[in-house]
Amino acid sequence: QTCALPIYGNVTFGGGSTSGLLTAGSITTKGNFIQSGVTDSFSASGTHRVKFLGTTDQTVQFATSSPTASHFFNMEVANVTTGGNGVQVTAPTSVSGQLILNIVTTPRLTLTAVLKYGTITSIPTGAVITNPSNLQLGP
Repeated sequence: QTCALPIYGNVTFGGGSTSGLLTAGSITTKGNFIQSGVTDSFSASGTHRVKFLGTTDQTVQFATSSPTASHFFNMEVANVTTGGNGVQVTAPTSVSGQLILNIVTTPRLTLTAVLKYGTITSIPTGAVITNPSNLQLGP
């Protein structure tokens, strides 16, 4: 069964392994996303999606991100901040599935660390990606 979990604040995964548990559904957050704890405390797969839908700057921070440790499966950037950083990736982050830049919201993505992805949707007109050289295809 697929579920959607809306979170109006910050999301923190800092406990035990989630390997094999985050296989479908979605988390929509308007706050920051932080991973800590064991190396696979946020290990998504299948069709699972995390959507960033804040109205102010949001931060993504993984302590241990790789395709075999903690990672997003699908990550959607739909933050509607008109200035600032939008969604800021502050530590190396892996997206095993799709990086989705929402065409409706003209997303802002700031990469102060490497973001590796499996595939990417087209980059919509007006999208702002700061430090695009940190956006890398690969596992």
